[in-house]
Amino acid sequence: MKKICLLLGITLLLQSCYSYKKVEVNPKTMVLGQTYKIERNHKTSKVVYTSNADSAIIVLKHGVEERIPLKDITSAREGKFSLAKTLVWVPVTIIGLTVLFIYGTGDYDSE
Repeated sequence: MKKICLLLGITLLLQSCYSYKKVEVNPKTMVLGQTYKIERNHKTSKVVYTSNADSAIIVLKHGVEERIPLKDITSAREGKFSLAKTLVWVPVTIIGLTVLFIYGTGDYDSE
């Protein structure tokens, strides 16, 4: 029971307050400083767009500047802060963890 409560608690805590919308990979329309999820070679990376070069974009990935050729990018999604998700998930998480804590720590007999 404790393992289930722990797993559900971690799941609730890891909910994101951001929504990602698919966008066209075009350096002219990409917003400087915006967070994007870039997919290339079947791997997704969360990056911050900083500038563009000849046929590539320059991004920050884990604080390190990286050059990604446009031809390698299969899809891009733009991150937007979602107030609705935040207003729903924060109270749900608090209530859910409280309920899990109350019922997860009690000793109940099956008789």
